[in-house]
Amino acid sequence: MNLHVDVELRNLEEFKQLLAINPFLLDGSTLARNVDRIKKNGAFDPFAGYMLPSSIDIQGTNYRETIVGHGTNSRGRGVLSALADFVVERGTGVDVYASEWVSPFSQRLKGIFGTNFIGSEYLPSSNDRAKYPAIRHEDVQALSFPSQTFDLYVSCEVLEHIPYLDRAISEAYRILRPSGLFVGTVPFAFMNTNSIVRSTLLNGMVHHVLPPEFHGNPVDPSGGSLVFEIPGWDFLDRCRMAGFQDAAMRLIASTKNAILGGDLVGTLVFVARV
Repeated sequence: MNLHVDVELRNLEEFKQLLAINPFLLDGSTLARNVDRIKKNGAFDPFAGYMLPSSIDIQGTNYRETIVGHGTNSRGRGVLSALADFVVERGTGVDVYASEWVSPFSQRLKGIFGTNFIGSEYLPSSNDRAKYPAIRHEDVQALSFPSQTFDLYVSCEVLEHIPYLDRAISEAYRILRPSGLFVGTVPFAFMNTNSIVRSTLLNGMVHHVLPPEFHGNPVDPSGGSLVFEIPGWDFLDRCRMAGFQDAAMRLIASTKNAILGGDLVGTLVFVARV
């Protein structure tokens, strides 16, 4: 039987209740069986359609980051699945911002939303901007856009690298119009109420609370990006404090759409609504 889970969760207690009823969500054998089905039968991308088994690349066992088809991995298809509902309601003629540009996923978004899509990268120095003159520079803690510019803001694997996360959340709220949606992914501490602070920035100096951790950065492959904070369930409270009417983590697991996870059977996608 194919796996299908799609549920919105708003705090750790709700998540624990879900796990108590559905222990398979932490079961590696369930994950492995559904990966085998995808290898045999292929899957459907939420926007691009059927992916042949031969066209799907699966490397390693952290399936959140792999199961790549049409240039999109599992967590990316989780975001696309959440966006599909938005597009059904609002169409593709909405104004969209994503805090990425050089990734294959940003090009997927550009293909869906066309000229209404704007992407950017963080290029803080003049050398960075000279190296990538065609790429827009934005600091998500202080975006250059006027208030209420966009209907949709997509942020994938960016917020954990922000020294002042609450500023980034407030900026997301500021640039979105009424009924706008802030959606994306972060490496999420799903068994923690509180976010895990790994590093801080004080008076321009980085201080490491935990051993420094770096994740890949497409515009700086050799250096990567320092992780400041791994969000926990308080991330949703911080979204509400910034002004969002509602915020949830949407747990999506789907054999049909090849949306699986690593530690969890599925992928967690945050959705915050203005």
